[in-house]
Amino acid sequence: MFEGYKLKFYYDDQKLYEPEYHMALSEKQAKAICDKLSRHFKVWVWLGWHKNKMGIYRRSWTGKGEIWLPQGRADLGLLCHEISHAIHHQKYHKRGHNRQLRRIMDRVVGYCRKKNYWQKSPILNFLELDCAIGAQAVE
Repeated sequence: MFEGYKLKFYYDDQKLYEPEYHMALSEKQAKAICDKLSRHFKVWVWLGWHKNKMGIYRRSWTGKGEIWLPQGRADLGLLCHEISHAIHHQKYHKRGHNRQLRRIMDRVVGYCRKKNYWQKSPILNFLELDCAIGAQAVE
C-alpha cells in the first residue's frame, strides 16, 4: 500500500524531504548538526548509535530525550525526523505522527536548508557511497 512503509507518515516524509533523506552523515557530522538543532530549538537530546535500520526517539530517565540513529547509515532526513519528535514531546508533551509533527518537521528541515549545515563539509550521498564500496569490492 505505501511501498513497504509501516505508516503513511513515513511514506510522505520520504517524498516531501527526498533530498535530505539522501544526504549521508558521518557520526561526527550528525553529532554537530544535532547539537546545533537542539540548541536552536531549545530541546535536550542525547545522540547515540545502534545497529538497527531505523531511528528511535525516546525519553530517558535523566529528562533528556535520546535519539538513536543507525550506525554508518544515518542521513539528514532521519536526524530531522527524530529532532522533530524531541520538539513535539518536550515542548507540546505529545507523541505520535500527526499534523503537528509534520509542521514541526517542516520548520526543522526549513531551518537546515536555510543554514546549509550539510554543505559546510563534504558529504557523500548514499548512491555514491554504495558505488565506492562496490568498486572497492570488485578490486
